[in-house]
Amino acid sequence: MPLNKEELKANLIAALWVPDPEDDVPGRTLPEVAAALADAIDQFVRSGDINGITTEVTVDVYTKGTADEQTGTGTGMGRQTMPVGIN
Repeated sequence: MPLNKEELKANLIAALWVPDPEDDVPGRTLPEVAAALADAIDQFVRSGDINGITTEVTVDVYTKGTADEQTGTGTGMGRQTMPVGIN
């Protein structure tokens, strides 16, 4: 799926959330803010797809049987056509 910049923005705002001083809600510590920012960025990056990976491939074919049934090896270029998620 394409990267969702608006979701990243919302997650970054949530990570940097500062409570209203009049509320009895404690703020986050610096390590908590850093962890929340790292999580938001990690989620954003992992949500993207990588398309169109091109790589050289080698195919070896081994068969049994008569000489007429034998085939050799080949090389060529392969292209990734399905999205590959980031893990």
